Amino acid sequence: MEGVDNLLQRYINLLDDVINAISRSDLDQVSKYVLILQDIITLIAQQLEEHPEEKHKHADTVKVIHEKQQKIISLLELQAQDLLHEVEEAQSKIITVVRRLEEAGEIIIFRGGEEIVT
Repeated sequence: MEGVDNLLQRYINLLDDVINAISRSDLDQVSKYVLILQDIITLIAQQLEEHPEEKHKHADTVKVIHEKQQKIISLLELQAQDLLHEVEEAQSKIITVVRRLEEAGEIIIFRGGEEIVT
């Protein structure tokens, strides 16, 4: 089985891949990477359980991992904001079209509380 050093390095490399995939908006690839990251975390935990003396040897590496995880969170937050903005723009366009159709008499919009007369 791989040592903790190698597993941590694989984890860091994979975090870089995740950052790149998020930057490309390749969410399918991000999902695949997340599954691999989970497996590596499990292997790291197993190794540290078998070799508890290793826990304190990797403080610098853990710091790098934490920084990369923070970057991933920031990128995801930015993407979420961008997606929300796109949704809001689409909603606005839909409302504009619906109002124009209603004003032209091409559609009738019934609002809550109104009675429908047939």
